[in-house]
Amino acid sequence: MSAHEVPNASTGVPGVPDAHGAIDLGAVSNPNGATGAAQTATGGAARAVLVTTLDEQSFGESVQRSTRTPLLLALVSGTPQDQPLVDTLTELVIAQQGRLLLGIVNAQQHPQIAQALRVRTLPTTLALIAGQPVPLFEGLADRTQIEPVISQVLQVAAQQGVTEVVELPSDDEAAETEEPKLTPQQIAAQQALDDGRFADASHAFQRILDESPKDEFARHGLLLSHLRARLEQVDQGTPEAQSANDAQLSTALEQADRTWLAGDPEKAFDVLLQPALWANPDDRTPLQQRLIGLFELTGNTDARVNAARTRLASLLF
Repeated sequence: MSAHEVPNASTGVPGVPDAHGAIDLGAVSNPNGATGAAQTATGGAARAVLVTTLDEQSFGESVQRSTRTPLLLALVSGTPQDQPLVDTLTELVIAQQGRLLLGIVNAQQHPQIAQALRVRTLPTTLALIAGQPVPLFEGLADRTQIEPVISQVLQVAAQQGVTEVVELPSDDEAAETEEPKLTPQQIAAQQALDDGRFADASHAFQRILDESPKDEFARHGLLLSHLRARLEQVDQGTPEAQSANDAQLSTALEQADRTWLAGDPEKAFDVLLQPALWANPDDRTPLQQRLIGLFELTGNTDARVNAARTRLASLLF
């Protein structure tokens, strides 16, 4: 079992407690009957309530939330290797029907959190109970190993009075908010994208759009396929803008794509909205086209997109 080292980060995270001296779960007796992963009626709706992806800003809120409901905390590397652990933790947390929350931190993107919690390898799973970190285990673990650990977490939380149950959507509410099932064509296109077959994915998503021009899933998938294909070409040594007089344009286009894919659309917009890039009239069209594509990927109603559109207008007119 391989593990990832945590990137160095010198900046502290406000609201993150010191992990030194945390409760030792090994000293807690294992209660009879491990937690079962019963099927829940709320499914995806429950996941939206109970499972959260955290960054430095939202982490402090989760620390406060753990004073009422215990929180499992999975610090991962963001690689496919960690996904089975995340999936198992998600299923087991949902099975608790609101007695437990789950926070997921990509420690490669947010190393400050990992450093503040003294995490050395990835993945690492902890608990937050009453605002205090509780070390659980490092590396991967299967369902049978994790179930008794969750029982122990709930027992420690109960001893400290951290027992508030999160209210979940009712069956009727869950049915109303449940996302529509994907068609076989959408599933095949998404699988091609997930497998890194970006040309196949682009063709598949385009075929869907040819038949259903308003299919937002296919539209998003097509744009993402194009983005991933562009970066693949760059990684293979093919510059994106070979005809550009200024290599600064190619660098900016690549950096914006990578920044967006890393989960920071606002910073990606900033890269492309540098006034110096717009000095050459020949560079304006590729810059504008790339921004519009990233706007659509982010969501045209997103506040960050609206702010960037205002800045774009000031550069164009």
